[in-house]
Amino acid sequence: MNCLLTRNDESWLWHRRLAHIHMHHLNTLASKDLVIGLLKLKFERDKLCEASQKGKQTKSSFKPLNVVSTSRPLELLHMNLFGP
Repeated sequence: MNCLLTRNDESWLWHRRLAHIHMHHLNTLASKDLVIGLLKLKFERDKLCEASQKGKQTKSSFKPLNVVSTSRPLELLHMNLFGP
């Protein structure tokens, strides 16, 4: 059986194992031997991690409503935030 795992894939594997930690912090952990089993690799950010990218995205703000849509004070207002 052949192992087709490259060093680059292994660095991204550690990135995912450690909760999508930044590559700079992975280099610090590896250089100071703070994680058991972490290889002495040079972790470089050469591609985008889709999960990390989605976690850094922010929601766009909603358009303000200039019309009062309630008829009484403290009336419950329902809004569809995800649909058209």
